[in-house]
Amino acid sequence: VLGVIVLGMLTAAGVRARHLVVLLVLCATLVLGASRAGVIQDYQVDRLTGFLNQGEASENTYNVDQSKTAIGAGGISGTGLFEGTQTKLDFVPEQHTDFIFTVVGEELGFLGGATLLALFGILVWRIWRAAQLARDLFGTLCCIGVMSMFTICPAATGPVTICSATRSSQSRRRRAVICGTSKPCITTSGISTC
Repeated sequence: VLGVIVLGMLTAAGVRARHLVVLLVLCATLVLGASRAGVIQDYQVDRLTGFLNQGEASENTYNVDQSKTAIGAGGISGTGLFEGTQTKLDFVPEQHTDFIFTVVGEELGFLGGATLLALFGILVWRIWRAAQLARDLFGTLCCIGVMSMFTICPAATGPVTICSATRSSQSRRRRAVICGTSKPCITTSGISTC
């Protein structure tokens, strides 16, 4: 998440594309080196690459498979608030953090999920607009950083990621729709800054 925020801010600041490519290659080299040196264990690599083998049922894809089943059970209008069988019977783990969109998808259906994503879209658009209207580069970069955090949420990291299996389901505190203390504080601070 921090990498995407930094990448968004560097792009907005006008860093040349070739410098960004060099930075990405260096980061990829470090991650590959860490996995080869044994700093990253095999089970951690399996968690991070579990989305590549979605067709195969394994313990690495169980959570994602259950979340897809729950969202599919929601249909168009959902099963009703607090009536989702997958979430109510705890087939979907970490419903209050990683799999919060699964709860929305099952209980409120496609319409509820689409509404939530539309609200995220409006929020991102308003932050983009604030970045355009900022009086100085610092204000623009702050807004772009916050926008990057929110854009990675629904599009690649947010409430939808785990359900669409585009990211690891083992990491937490990335979403705006989440319980806890640190993420809501950061989210509120970021929005109020813009």
